[in-house]
Amino acid sequence: MLRCNTWEGYSESCDYKSHLPQKAIDFATDESLQSFLTVNDELQRMVGRGHCRTRDARGAIGIRYHEQAGRPRSREIQSVLLPTGQKWHGRIWAYLRGHYTSPITAPTCVNEPVKNQLIDGKPVFKVIGCPTLELTSQLIAAFRASSLKPH
Repeated sequence: MLRCNTWEGYSESCDYKSHLPQKAIDFATDESLQSFLTVNDELQRMVGRGHCRTRDARGAIGIRYHEQAGRPRSREIQSVLLPTGQKWHGRIWAYLRGHYTSPITAPTCVNEPVKNQLIDGKPVFKVIGCPTLELTSQLIAAFRASSLKPH
């Protein structure tokens, strides 16, 4: 999935980052992989083809969902990632946009606004947590509830 959604012209397509998908899998657990796939399958079902691409975020790699299909400068709505380092082994990681407060109430390790990042006057939330059914469901619901929508 990560390799199939890598777009040319972005850093994720560079040779020096080609090892990151495997690294993420190495630091994942069965539960975190299942949660990652469940969230991504549902988000892809909601938005259709072309609204996502692989995204590297210092310490994690995953899939980013954006407003317009195939538009390189389209705003990101949400990203769901797997950590590429030991610190967050077995966790699932997400960035959420289009909310005034974090829509995640499930227990997490990190659930906070990213410093100095606003989209339409709303903060970007970074969430890292254990891959529970509650967190998985809330990540899907956060996409539905975002004020940013794919078109």
